[in-house]
Amino acid sequence: MTDLKEKILEEYKNIEKTFFGESTELHHIRDNAKEYFKTFGFPNKKMEDWRFTNINPIVNNNFDFVKEKQKIEKNVLQNFLIPDLKTNLIVLINGEYSTENSKIISENKNLLIGNIKDALKTKKEIIEKHYTKYADYKADGFTALNTAWALDGAYIHIPADLELKEPVMILNVMDSRKSKVIGQPRNLIIAEKNSKAHIIEEYYSLGEYDSFSNVVTEIYSDENSNIQYYKIQNEELNSCHVGTTQVFQEKNSVFSSVTISWG
Repeated sequence: MTDLKEKILEEYKNIEKTFFGESTELHHIRDNAKEYFKTFGFPNKKMEDWRFTNINPIVNNNFDFVKEKQKIEKNVLQNFLIPDLKTNLIVLINGEYSTENSKIISENKNLLIGNIKDALKTKKEIIEKHYTKYADYKADGFTALNTAWALDGAYIHIPADLELKEPVMILNVMDSRKSKVIGQPRNLIIAEKNSKAHIIEEYYSLGEYDSFSNVVTEIYSDENSNIQYYKIQNEELNSCHVGTTQVFQEKNSVFSSVTISWG
């Protein structure tokens, strides 16, 4: 079986054209992260932060990179939603944005709730200002892997002085019904001054084959902003999940976090 690290490096050129961000800045960051991963690879138990974590189920597996977007039936996705919750819904399937399943209900001309790949068309300078500024790819191999190989992810930009009444749910589903899969969502959330919002990240999986979610979420909370953040991880037993959440707070901002892991 091919070593997972080597397989990932071999796939870089094959999937490079599907990466988001054609700017020099993002391309430079991605290349640097790839080189870091090439040099240091996955974390190991000699590293203090990882000495109690067994990552063999990940590194000894032969995950496939999905070459085309997966589609999941709406009636299947309904099983993962919170009943009767009125929410802005972002759906990511194997780390890629699903336009047909996502639904934004809040209306404000300066509010942007969607995905990074599309947001780069209008918010390029803002994304470049914040992207990788809080989750350092040199922190560990998983963050480097996500930084170099992420295909897409959620992008939430809440303008100043807006209290977002409806929460934003980022529904991440790993679909391994056809093969073993690896997904690497990269989420960026920006809350400007005096804004307020509730953000929910949910993680589920489908299928009999193994799956691996390697997620990085960066959150910028400007002065006097208030973010209530919830993460629910309920993937199946044949799934592996590595999640990195980095938050940067300006003065007088409030960030509250609740994480629930069932899977």
